[in-house]
Amino acid sequence: MQRQPLFLLVLLTLPVFLNAWADWQTISSKHFRIYYKNGLDSDAASVCQILETERPYLEKLTGGKKGQIPLTIEDLGCYINGYADPFNTKIALFTYPPTRDELATSEDWLQMVACHEYIHLLQMTREKDVPMLLRIGFSNYLYPQIHQPYWMSEGITVYGESQISPYSGRLNGGTYPPTITILAKADKLPSPTKASYYSFDTPHAHFYTFGGAFHNYLARTYGEDKFALLYDYTSGTLLSYLNPVLPFFSLDKAYIRVYGKPLSALWQEWKMDEANNEVILPIRNLTSDGWYKSDLQISQDRYFYYAGKADKTGPGSSFFTHRIMSGELQDKQNTTDKDEVKIFKSSKTKPRTIVSQATEFPAGFHVAKDRLYYTRLEYKSGFANSIMDGFGLATQLWLKDLVTGKREKLCRGQIRAFLPLADGIILLSEDNKTHTASNLFLFDPVSKDKSPVYEAEMLIHSLHKYSDIYIIGGKKDGQNCSIYSLDLTKRVTNPIVDTPYYETPVSVQGDSLIFNAAYDRSTSAYIYNLQTNRCYHLGDFYDLRTPAFSDDGRSIFISLNNKGYDIYQDNLNLVPAQIPSDELPVKPQYKSFEELTASAEIVPHGKAGAFLDNLKHMAVPRLMHLPFVEGTGDSMTYGMLLSGSDVTGDFPNWNALVAYDTYYRKLRYSASLANFFFRPVKQYIGYSNDAEQTLASSQYLTFYGSMNYGLSDASLGFSFMTKDDFQRQIWTPYLLMNWKWASGSLMTMQSVPYEETEFTPSDRQRLGWQGIFEGRQKLPLLSELRASVSAAYDPDADSTEVFYRLRGYEDSYDANKGVVIRSGWYKPVFQIREGLWNPQIYVEDVNLGLFYDSALPLDDKDPQSQFSTGMELLAEVGLAYYLKLNLGLRFSYNKEDRKALQFILDTSF
Repeated sequence: MQRQPLFLLVLLTLPVFLNAWADWQTISSKHFRIYYKNGLDSDAASVCQILETERPYLEKLTGGKKGQIPLTIEDLGCYINGYADPFNTKIALFTYPPTRDELATSEDWLQMVACHEYIHLLQMTREKDVPMLLRIGFSNYLYPQIHQPYWMSEGITVYGESQISPYSGRLNGGTYPPTITILAKADKLPSPTKASYYSFDTPHAHFYTFGGAFHNYLARTYGEDKFALLYDYTSGTLLSYLNPVLPFFSLDKAYIRVYGKPLSALWQEWKMDEANNEVILPIRNLTSDGWYKSDLQISQDRYFYYAGKADKTGPGSSFFTHRIMSGELQDKQNTTDKDEVKIFKSSKTKPRTIVSQATEFPAGFHVAKDRLYYTRLEYKSGFANSIMDGFGLATQLWLKDLVTGKREKLCRGQIRAFLPLADGIILLSEDNKTHTASNLFLFDPVSKDKSPVYEAEMLIHSLHKYSDIYIIGGKKDGQNCSIYSLDLTKRVTNPIVDTPYYETPVSVQGDSLIFNAAYDRSTSAYIYNLQTNRCYHLGDFYDLRTPAFSDDGRSIFISLNNKGYDIYQDNLNLVPAQIPSDELPVKPQYKSFEELTASAEIVPHGKAGAFLDNLKHMAVPRLMHLPFVEGTGDSMTYGMLLSGSDVTGDFPNWNALVAYDTYYRKLRYSASLANFFFRPVKQYIGYSNDAEQTLASSQYLTFYGSMNYGLSDASLGFSFMTKDDFQRQIWTPYLLMNWKWASGSLMTMQSVPYEETEFTPSDRQRLGWQGIFEGRQKLPLLSELRASVSAAYDPDADSTEVFYRLRGYEDSYDANKGVVIRSGWYKPVFQIREGLWNPQIYVEDVNLGLFYDSALPLDDKDPQSQFSTGMELLAEVGLAYYLKLNLGLRFSYNKEDRKALQFILDTSF
């Protein structure tokens, strides 16, 4: 009976020894080894040259150096991101260049994201002296620089990305600087403790924003050379490991040693410096709920806009929705009299939701009379990546009739911009396969025909009609977004507003081009006369976005405040303005993949080489190589715990333990492996000879996925497990499904445990069913209902292994047939939103919970029913910069009249 599980173990781990399906390739330079998929060789060559070029400055900035760094490049469609993994010493970059929002200020997306992530790796893995010896000897988790607040680790990267060019990076854009200034003017910049955690007090700003601005102040005031000195101190002291609990012993002393002042004093200096900026803010607001707003436009005396907001409803819980909203324009106001302002505010009508969806609107929306055209994200296969099993994000174009409410999906693709034309045809701008240029199509919503009309040498992210030509927002390779005219008849583009800064058209009215630009590290609005070529600055306000104008001259716009973004209807003056005359940057002339290979500046390794390199990386137990000795009485056990991971995610984790028990004179060993090599099938397998020998394996396939409301994902799998020294062998097919809607979610898992006495023999004949249902529903008063239902009919299962215990009881419900219901109502009741620096602790909100749990048997042979009820008081607590827990007290009363007061951790039922 023992040979069979060992045969299964070999069979299930066979992919480790195969490379026939490997589809990664690699190139290597002196300092980087880049893994990429087919079609991404040009990106790989560019990233390699970018990092080799910028490496000396980034090493000087952080004081860190590394050997040859593995880096993956993947195409996830419309997904914008990248990450650094200091524990596994690798970087991942995603190729989609942003042209909207805060990340859009970049001449070269791969340059910005690659430098950002490389700074992470250089800074967080810097080490010396005893901490370096500990890390080498035990685990990459012992890098001392990892144990620091998020605003430090993200702040230096935001600062560094913004030094590569004066026109790239978030500190050179029009979002971070005004956000910090406006929060400072309202005295809402957080403490160093609060800045380490996400807070609903400042939903539009976080540790990236605060950390980047603080590092910018330190560099401007004391010099950026101090950063490397700071990291030199914290990387060489054992006291850095205390930073998550008591930063006084290392982090505070490091700031005093380098800057001559404690962190608290430097932080206060920064806040005062930001508060001294003189700004003018609008006062006549049409909305007042803050958070995120964009894409403002007017149609038929109504204004429409995008709103993104989360409603906080319980401990560690919120509901985020992406909506298109609509409100009524107010009468024109031409006075600043305080009483009239009050009348203006009291006459507002509440905007109503037109569309609510689970994703953002990646290409915005357009209102054309009674029709709303809008976009959303959805999964699509066929992308060069492994992290999403070859799926990526595509943009769907939808139509909603504003009179009947009927919706229709029109088309999908890599749509970056679209424009409904007067004849009902839609002009689409779609990325090419490498996200380096756009193709324009004319799309007929009736016939669904799509015909190409123009191949642009830029990414077109905005489309507007002007007479017989188009005004477009375009991003050329190596430049920021600028504004051009496009004549489709002559097939030519000409620059209109083309500087090194970020510029994007908002609308065209008559001969006026309204556009936004970030010329002075804040977002301002301008009007450019397309006939006279004269430019005017619009309004006196510090931050002014997407202004919209009605036919009778009323104007509204979006502006920042200390709660986020809101819509205003205020007076806007026109002042002649001069467009900056900075020369356009010259893009570095990177060599092609073929030129690099021919000159031996990079070495290609092909698919087989990539597979072997990946296995070599995986074989090194970077995550953990921990020797241990433990003993009680006359027993002593010594051994080694190992853990590692690969670069590409084909084998994302493995663990191995080998130990010798001197009392029993027995070698103990166990091993586990996560195998994603045969995507989309994923597998976890583990074996242990300790105590009762066990072999466990689980493999599953996600056969459906959606980013939108309704069924969001469905997975089918089966697990295999042995127990009682292989006397029991349990096969369990299961089905896992998740649904979501705007105000709730539901998860269900159905499993059918199976054992039999002949094939793969167990000690019993068993066929059972177990089901779990877990859901959340948002309720009025910013509260929520949470419920969990466990149901089972598994008469041959061990009765202590089927159900969890009810709150108010000490033991699990002892039954294998029945239903257990756990439910609770939760609501935030107190906002604390502050904490201590020493010791490191933060509290967001305190929540009230009322619960009722019950257990119902299915027949008389089962135990009696149980029920309990009570109240919970839960505080959302942040610890050690990273941990987020729900801590509190629970008072319970059960069926047996037992009352109990308990300390609780988290809100698990």
